[in-house]
Amino acid sequence: MHSAQAPLPRLIVALVALVALLFAVVAAAVIALQTYVGHTGRLGDCMRIGLCTGTPLATVESRTGVTLPEGSTLIESKASRDRDFMSALVRLPDGTEPPTLRESDPAELTQRASAALTSQGADTPGGQISGNVALFTGTSSGHTIVYLRYDAHD
Repeated sequence: MHSAQAPLPRLIVALVALVALLFAVVAAAVIALQTYVGHTGRLGDCMRIGLCTGTPLATVESRTGVTLPEGSTLIESKASRDRDFMSALVRLPDGTEPPTLRESDPAELTQRASAALTSQGADTPGGQISGNVALFTGTSSGHTIVYLRYDAHD
C-alpha cells in the first residue's frame, strides 16, 4: 500500500509547479504585451491599432496652430499615428476669450463637433475653418467649450 500512495505527493508537487509555471508565463506575456503594444508619447496613449488618446494640449496647439489660454483644461483628445487627424475638446478658464483661426471662414457644425460639444452640455455653437483646421465653440454653465480638429484630408 505504501507504493500506491507515494506518487500522490509527487503528483501534487508537479501540479503546483505546473500552475506556478503557467502563472509566470501568463504574467510575462501580459507585461510584454503592455510594453510592446501600448506606449505614451507626444500623441498620447497609443495602441497598435486605432487612434491615440489623451493627446497633450501642447501637441494639439502645435498641430493646429491654435494657442489656447493659460489654464485651459483638456476634456478629451485623440490623434492618428500618422498625424493626419487630431481632435481635442477643451474647457477654457473663466473670463477668457475663445481662440480664433487666422484667415478663417465660418463653418457649419459637423456631426463630430456637435457630438463633442453636446457631450459637455454646450449650446449656441459656432464654428470657423482655416485650411485643415476647424474650431468650434459653445457655452456650458458659463464656461466656453472648444472643439478643435485637424484633418489633413479636408
